[in-house]
Amino acid sequence: MRLAVLALISGACGGPQIAEHRVDIVKFLPSTLESDRPLKGDPRAVHVRVYVDAATRATPHWKEDITDQIDYAGQLLTPMLGVRLNVDAIKDWDRQGEPGDAMKALTALDDGKDAV
Repeated sequence: MRLAVLALISGACGGPQIAEHRVDIVKFLPSTLESDRPLKGDPRAVHVRVYVDAATRATPHWKEDITDQIDYAGQLLTPMLGVRLNVDAIKDWDRQGEPGDAMKALTALDDGKDAV
């Protein structure tokens, strides 16, 4: 009897309704970024220094995740704007305080000369 009830519930919850919901969910996923008209010529190097706080460093694979995000950004920025992101350094940042004060703290730590 239990098996029959489970089969009825499964059948009622499946079928075409699943396909409908799957289509709706896709609308809410992040879109992929693409450049449909890439710039010609050699890209200009843009130097980047990355400062990573303790909370981010505590997450698994944080360095690979940051590198992947910068690589993904570069795949868009190189053909779209003609710039190539060069990571000069990934540095530990022992920042304390409110997130809103982070820019002030970063400016005091690094003047941004020769970097973006």
